[in-house]
Amino acid sequence: AFESFEKALAINPEYLEAYYSLGIVLFDLGQLNEAAQSYQKAIEINPSFTQAHNNLGNTFAEQGQLNDAIQSYQKAIEINPNYSEAYNNLGNVFIEHGQLDKAVESYQRALEINPDYPALHNNLGNAFKELGQLEDALKSYSKGLTYNPDYIDLLNNLGVVLNDLGQLDKAVQSYERAIGIKPDYAEAYNNLGVTYNKLGQLEDAVHSYEEALTIDPDYADAHNNLGVVNSKLGLPDEARKSFKKAIDLMTKELTINPDDADTHNNLGIAFFEIEYFEDSILSYKKALDIKPNFAEGHNNIGAVLQRVNQHEDAIISFKKAYEIDPKIDYILG
Repeated sequence: AFESFEKALAINPEYLEAYYSLGIVLFDLGQLNEAAQSYQKAIEINPSFTQAHNNLGNTFAEQGQLNDAIQSYQKAIEINPNYSEAYNNLGNVFIEHGQLDKAVESYQRALEINPDYPALHNNLGNAFKELGQLEDALKSYSKGLTYNPDYIDLLNNLGVVLNDLGQLDKAVQSYERAIGIKPDYAEAYNNLGVTYNKLGQLEDAVHSYEEALTIDPDYADAHNNLGVVNSKLGLPDEARKSFKKAIDLMTKELTINPDDADTHNNLGIAFFEIEYFEDSILSYKKALDIKPNFAEGHNNIGAVLQRVNQHEDAIISFKKAYEIDPKIDYILG
């Protein structure tokens, strides 16, 4: 295909569709700079080519050039105000940018245009969840499932929100349905383990984490969670082994994505469990630098500070966690 498009452009340098199609091929090959150039050439020939603006935005987003991506999507929407895909992509970039309210607006606009698209309901639910608006997230995931009851990411994410809302039996059902559709769904097994842990069904939790790790042996969160449950079961050697494996994997993950607040938080939990308290505090602080309104992070750092007898600082952290989320579970405290 690549050679065919180049031949077409050699014959007709103004062949709009060839530049656009070449951009798609180059993007799929990971040649992002060249893909951007192809889309830009298509736009030079036809400035109103909405798909080219949208795909140029996708290319910029893949390169981490988020402001350029936003401008490209907005240009596509300016040309075609009913372009739901561009609104969805714009919402995705706003999520990456940490502009959650704008992401919600973008997804909602996309759904006004295309209300029966389950992925949009999933994305809107994710944005509401990040904002801590769990009831709204629950509605979005549930609505998406009315259009596609077998959409596994919706089922998994619905389970997460049900878990956070304390509807644990319903969460189990949602995860089990996702796993029934996709038996190698490691994330759903891990999340099922989290809910079983909350229910006090520790052996079931261990089984779920082990299933997740059979599917994905390098699943850091599952190693971490397995360590937590083994600690509760009075198996310190097995727990320590799991935590050390999790620490190795999460440390590697953070060299690739150093701004992942959840991974820093989980690394803090692992360090806490093996009593590396200074490292635990440092990890939680990094999580909170990235995500200042991270209730779980404030709660967890409070637990470590309490453990090392810094009680006044611990109280401040616990109060901050409660201010952000009055329903916070005191996981470590």
